[in-house]
Amino acid sequence: MIPIPYEVMDLIIEYVGADKYYTRDRASLVSCTLVCQGWRPLAQAHLFRTVAYNVEEQVLDRFLAFLEARPHIACAVRSLSLWADEQEEELSEDDDEYQDSDQEESTPNRDLFPDLLMRVVAALPALSQLKLERVVLLGWPKDTSLPPQATHLSRLVLHAITYKPFSPPPHSRHGDTTAPFDMLSLFDADRLIASGNKGAFSEADMQLAGVLTLPTPARPAVRVLDLRGDDCFLRCTLDRGGLDAERLRVADLCPVDVRSMRLIRSILQYYGGGLVELDLDMCEIANSGESTSSAEESHPGLWGICSLAACVRLKTLRLHYDRSRSRRRQRAAEYQRAYSVILASAPATLHELTLSVLGLVMVDGLFTAVMKEIVPLILQGFVRFPGLRAVRIVVRSRIGIERCMRAMRDLLPANIAESGVVRFEHPRTFD
Repeated sequence: MIPIPYEVMDLIIEYVGADKYYTRDRASLVSCTLVCQGWRPLAQAHLFRTVAYNVEEQVLDRFLAFLEARPHIACAVRSLSLWADEQEEELSEDDDEYQDSDQEESTPNRDLFPDLLMRVVAALPALSQLKLERVVLLGWPKDTSLPPQATHLSRLVLHAITYKPFSPPPHSRHGDTTAPFDMLSLFDADRLIASGNKGAFSEADMQLAGVLTLPTPARPAVRVLDLRGDDCFLRCTLDRGGLDAERLRVADLCPVDVRSMRLIRSILQYYGGGLVELDLDMCEIANSGESTSSAEESHPGLWGICSLAACVRLKTLRLHYDRSRSRRRQRAAEYQRAYSVILASAPATLHELTLSVLGLVMVDGLFTAVMKEIVPLILQGFVRFPGLRAVRIVVRSRIGIERCMRAMRDLLPANIAESGVVRFEHPRTFD
């Protein structure tokens, strides 16, 4: 019998274990582990490449023991996801009387001990992605040292986490001896994706208690930042010296309210000097109406918070223009005002400007109306940025590029329309 090369067997198992959505077909991979002794380690490597656990089942201790007993499997894990189910809506006072003590005790436990988390991370030498979602992150135990150095990850995802450094659960193994800590200082991440993370504490509490950070002079390193809304972990890090400003090069920022706008202002002020690529999405806050109801700032208004004056190395700027038909008339002026103020604050170093209008549909009259709304921004870009090499307008893939260009030529000055700088494109991913 001719032996099958190792690489060929690995490709066969990878093909068998992938379904049509490019995720793991776990049942097939388990079957592959039982084929023969030669297939077992290869199939296990694919089977445990991505691991996801619900923290409500309280299995993290057992998972750590499993990894320590089987280091060959620990070396196979590339992605770890720890999550909890979405909480049900709180009961009204009238419903409380029907809840007995047994039901209260059965409330799912979403608590995550950070020291246990880092022990699991340390047991996974090949880990490249960590995702925490909807968990309650507790404080660091005072009787346990922080890791000696940050853990490098290609991607760190923090979503809808409730950070409670001062609220250890009843019967905790650490009692009341936990302290707040700088979560982001524990990682060196190529990409940080953060959204909806809230802290159950005040800044006065944090100042009084003192925040634990890694005993190293280096600041937390993030190279690409994706932020939606406010984030307690970024605020905590900012108050303690911030991220390494020399390492952050790309930012994708989406404010949802005035508080998150203030955080974005701090991010642009602290790290703007190193940014070369910036993605700003003002759609949600512009559509919410909060921008017009806020009176805390005078001219240039709320949008002046997101000044790009500190972004002296910025080369690429991407702006989102959500033109859903239901909101088009009401918010068109707000979009123009927002992005006009932002463009006016941007440095003259910009080379590429992108306007994403993926919500646009090709309806008679609507497409031309939306193009008329963004033409002033394009003209402003040509005046503001003398080195502008490309203005990209991204439309959904079902809209024809040539038809878009014909419509735009009728709206732009001839010298700009024929320069080839303004071009339409389809998104690189499915829209």
